[in-house]
Amino acid sequence: MVNSYDIIEYNGYSIQIERTPVEKMTGEQYWTFSIGQTGQPLLPVGKIYGGYEVVLAEAKKLIDSRNMNL
Repeated sequence: MVNSYDIIEYNGYSIQIERTPVEKMTGEQYWTFSIGQTGQPLLPVGKIYGGYEVVLAEAKKLIDSRNMNL
């Protein structure tokens, strides 16, 4: 099985959330994300999370903190 992903638009940014295949030994699954301004290349964040909702919340938090620093 290949990785699957969703792309979500949020506050002028694109978030690509990618799911790894289920680990055969443990049955666990991991999530990571990449972000970029809409229409620009996406940059991977490089952290691994344990759930879709967690990774989406972290991506939104990162975008919000970037927007606050502008």
